[in-house]
Amino acid sequence: MAAEAAIVNATKAFRPLRDHLNNHYMFEEEVKRSLSLLYEKYVEGQSSLERAIKSQIEAAPLLEGELKIWLQMINRRLSPRMKVRNGWMLEFRRAMPLQVFTLILEAIKKARSTYGVTCKEEKLITTILYDRENRLIRDLSVLSQISRESVREFFTKKSKGKRKGSSEVVISSESPFSICFVKRTQQVVVRVHYKFINEYGYTFS
Repeated sequence: MAAEAAIVNATKAFRPLRDHLNNHYMFEEEVKRSLSLLYEKYVEGQSSLERAIKSQIEAAPLLEGELKIWLQMINRRLSPRMKVRNGWMLEFRRAMPLQVFTLILEAIKKARSTYGVTCKEEKLITTILYDRENRLIRDLSVLSQISRESVREFFTKKSKGKRKGSSEVVISSESPFSICFVKRTQQVVVRVHYKFINEYGYTFS
């Protein structure tokens, strides 16, 4: 087919760049897929709905927007009062397609170091556990495209009223930051431990 041959030739045109790529084979395969989708999208006879279905969506804005929502939800849930069900731990769920979660998982797994984070992949559930705050803040900063200082600000909340003090996220081997993906429901469950320090300096956790 003429289109297939043209796509193969266009892909080969990138071969002079192979010395600058970490994985030239994967690069070529992705170029082929992208060019094939573009051709199928704009070939004659496609309706506007068919073009929309074949669109390629950039991952960065999706991850950036989602991670910012996570940070906002964490900050909103930092309470000066211990919760009856979970104690000094907050939890929330977010619907997320497997493809989007896989982007987060692969970004973490392919990092140069595994320091401060572990990934456990099972048949029905995949869990990411952070036990070092600096590693978590670095990854959230990269994925959300905001500064590390801004990420840290979401992890602390001042309280006024009857219970004055501050609530702060706690991350350690005993109290890890947990990201759990449930494949059956296509949901992410985020669990975060925190402590409350009242106006007299007493800590509750």
